[in-house]
Amino acid sequence: VSEDKPAKKAGLQKGDIVVKLGDSTIVDMMSYMRALSVFGEGDTTKAVIKRNGEEMEFDIEFK
Repeated sequence: VSEDKPAKKAGLQKGDIVVKLGDSTIVDMMSYMRALSVFGEGDTTKAVIKRNGEEMEFDIEFK
């Protein structure tokens, strides 16, 4: 999770595992990259992550 990036601003932390981004289920780096590619500046979506074995949901705004 990089500083000044949408994920960091949404509250995601190092070690979080993204399991869903928008309507896309994330299973590997390629599915993550495909899911990211549909969003542009100003778009918003929900991300589901696993942190310490628990699923959490975050709202992300792409800038």
